[in-house]
Amino acid sequence: MPAPAALVLGAVLRELRVGRGMNLWDAAVHIRGSASKISRLERAEVPLRAADITDLLAAYEVGDQLTFAIVEDLLDKAGRPFFHDRYADVLPGRHERLTHLEARAHHIRVHDARTVPGPLRTHDYTRALNTLTLPDSRMSPAKPPGRQRPTVLDHTPDCVLVAFLDPVVLDQTIGDAAVMADQIRALRRATQRANTHIRTVPPTDLTQPPSIEYLRFADSRELICLEQADAVVYLRESDHHRAALDRIALAAHDHTDTQRHLTRAEHTHHPRGADRAPTAFGTDGRSLAESTGATPAPTTTPRPAREHSS
Repeated sequence: MPAPAALVLGAVLRELRVGRGMNLWDAAVHIRGSASKISRLERAEVPLRAADITDLLAAYEVGDQLTFAIVEDLLDKAGRPFFHDRYADVLPGRHERLTHLEARAHHIRVHDARTVPGPLRTHDYTRALNTLTLPDSRMSPAKPPGRQRPTVLDHTPDCVLVAFLDPVVLDQTIGDAAVMADQIRALRRATQRANTHIRTVPPTDLTQPPSIEYLRFADSRELICLEQADAVVYLRESDHHRAALDRIALAAHDHTDTQRHLTRAEHTHHPRGADRAPTAFGTDGRSLAESTGATPAPTTTPRPAREHSS
């Protein structure tokens, strides 16, 4: 099983190649190799050589220093025994790198206790969520950080996606009522896919991570991803987190109850009911940004915070 950093680096290399419109043979010429070698590099099935990576970056015409720094960090971590089982991606673009891995997965199980699970988020919901959870210094008007679209649903129709979320997530307002209404409609559409299963769950054990994602690839390799405000942590093996997802699945509501929660959320975020929707506050009365340890950034259209009685 490759180190998590190697898997992430492989996903980055594939995204750079596809972004340049190059096929496997086009890329292979630049490292004096074969198309199968490029494919194995992108799947982290062969050792990653610095010379090959440098040649590929040149072929993909990568000129920005940030991408170089990200690739160098991943290459360094992939080759160090200390990071063989765990890698914490704290560099800019980390959420996009997670979506690249999701796009390659054949089976995904994900639970998020505080927000809509990443593979199911709409573009506008993502923008609003980033405004709440990421410091202002990390925001870019042209390209906000974080996930840009539900990549799995758009580009991997055969992927089996099982998602669990707390009904409170559907009721709270991220952005505004229009953003939430669009997000609920997207969840409705997702439930029509044969390979997508969305279930609401009762409140879960607060000792476990608020976000757990399990990826299994075509070659049976597995990866645990913990998406946080300031990092995405990858674990090569974790019986503890797999067991947590199993417990969540056993406690999940059935299809009928889940649809009832979605219907209620649609009514909550309807223009006539939007004023009654709770804002993005956790059960302890703190904002989402405060509870994740991040400094909230001001929004362009701020909403007055609703006072919570103790």
